[in-house]
Amino acid sequence: MKISTISAFITRYAIAIGLSAAFLLACLPMVAFAQDAGYFRSLVTQSGTLVDLLIALVVAIALVLFIWGLAVFIFRADDETERAKGRQLMIWGIISLFVIVSIWGIVVILRNLFGTTAQTFNAPGVSDVGTRAGNGD
Repeated sequence: MKISTISAFITRYAIAIGLSAAFLLACLPMVAFAQDAGYFRSLVTQSGTLVDLLIALVVAIALVLFIWGLAVFIFRADDETERAKGRQLMIWGIISLFVIVSIWGIVVILRNLFGTTAQTFNAPGVSDVGTRAGNGD
């Protein structure tokens, strides 16, 4: 295989390779030291907190986009091209807010359907092996 082909492959899939490597390195202590799932639980909890912050940031950006479009639409009312740009920004802001809130609602419905909450994560650990049904406990 030529080096240019390998280089092109790595360049094309750099993000996927980086995320996979980060996940494997994050789980490495759990595998190497045969730890329980406590480390993994804290990793999932922290990533959930990060996702919550990112969702709030995306909602704020969509809201600012809508308000910016509204301001352009009002303050540039004399210029038809600027008014059209403001209208486009408002439309995209409303569409993005609708999509975000819809996905958020679907996630809440699924959480309620399966009886989970955002804070609970019960992964089986090594200490849970002996407490399974069938061994008399």
